[in-house]
Amino acid sequence: MRSYKGVFKYLFLVATIILWIPTRGDSLQTHNKLWTNFTVTGSLINYEKILYDFEMELRLRDRGPTIFDQALPTAAIGYQINDRLSLWMGYTFFITNKSSKNNFYYEYRFWPQIIWDIVKKENGLRLSSRTRLELRKNTIYNPWTKRAREKLTLNIPFKNHKDYYYILADEIFFNLNRPSWVNTKPFDQNRVFIGVGIPILNKSIFEICYMNQYQTTNPRQMSHVLYLSFKLKT
Repeated sequence: MRSYKGVFKYLFLVATIILWIPTRGDSLQTHNKLWTNFTVTGSLINYEKILYDFEMELRLRDRGPTIFDQALPTAAIGYQINDRLSLWMGYTFFITNKSSKNNFYYEYRFWPQIIWDIVKKENGLRLSSRTRLELRKNTIYNPWTKRAREKLTLNIPFKNHKDYYYILADEIFFNLNRPSWVNTKPFDQNRVFIGVGIPILNKSIFEICYMNQYQTTNPRQMSHVLYLSFKLKT
């Protein structure tokens, strides 16, 4: 009980700090965005420890060359070590629209990750950690870059409906090296999520969140994001 309460306080503190970063002046650009994510995940029929995950994420913005900002098709395969720990290897093809003439920027991302359920209660309470190391390369410059990501997610079930839950999460990004095409500092960015999860079908979940994204570009950027996610478990 104490362990998840301590993490809850940490996540709440991080969320408070990020949300209260001053937004005045030219040193910080602000944006409003819509991110949508569709995920299909499950395990092989005859090999339940072998996991798979397919995602498609579309990101839209309120201003810029076009409303279309980014798209991230992702595929991953994993291995379930036990009921709380799984290892993954995945690939993301990152597409960004740089201009109104559909001048696209492409990036390849290969990543191993570990997902660990630190707390997993029968009533639906769950505290999970996702640790990911990204190996990134774009199609213009040769050097690869490495980036570490750590995400803590706390799901708190509704009092009378344990299938519904509140979401509080924080994800922090660190650049482990910085070739010329990386335009952020060693501390790359932070994302804070606050939302709810709603069961729709037998094995499907819809999540709606507010996400605050802070990036250490020059100038710095802060995005207010409506994040919609549909997860289908097969």
